Amino acid sequence: MSQRRCSKSHDIARLVIIERSVTRTVAAREGDIGPGDAAWRVFLSIPAWTPAGWLFSGGFEEGGTIERGVFRFDGATIETVIDGSFAFAASSDEVGNAFLLLLDGVTRRLEVLKPDGSRLLVFDSADLLDGLETSIIGFGADAIDEGVVAFTANVRDPNDPAQPAVSVAYRAVISELVPCLGDVNGDGVADPFDLSSWILAFNNNGPACDQNGDGLCSASDFTSWIDNFNDGCP
Repeated sequence: MSQRRCSKSHDIARLVIIERSVTRTVAAREGDIGPGDAAWRVFLSIPAWTPAGWLFSGGFEEGGTIERGVFRFDGATIETVIDGSFAFAASSDEVGNAFLLLLDGVTRRLEVLKPDGSRLLVFDSADLLDGLETSIIGFGADAIDEGVVAFTANVRDPNDPAQPAVSVAYRAVISELVPCLGDVNGDGVADPFDLSSWILAFNNNGPACDQNGDGLCSASDFTSWIDNFNDGCP
């Protein structure tokens, strides 16, 4: 996958995608008309690359106010993904799950946007601990690995304003994103039916055959499937 980064000018807000070949693609400029026939006014966060395109946060000016949202740029068009929230941080893993830090009013949430468009709530600052106020600070791509995301948050006791906020690191395991290699037929469980599915994958050189992650489909994957079967699913 090509390495890409985002550049922002100081004179006018614009979202620019720069390929490794130094090809510049201007996704949107301040004042351009975007989804909903309103003009772009602000772009936030570093865009996150997914197989379906770049995810980024932005806002339109409508009636003197900024209407915010999370959007996807596929190289040609921009579509609305989440309406009403800014994502102050965004990153994605190797299979296209996007991790978004959303701000909705005073509540911050950490969510996963899956490639199929469904969303998983990882953390809600309104629900943490007994009566403590929490604001999520952020996280990075290097903190995401096979369904595990590490992030930091500021925690304070509203009943003791003299005490400063404490920065706390959290590690969340998202079981829905943890691969279950033993579940070859994808029904959510590792059971004897997966043996027939693995044999079918072996005979057809299918991707589910590779149980040991060496990039090959061979007889040694059968032993690895047994180990993965015994490990079960999260």
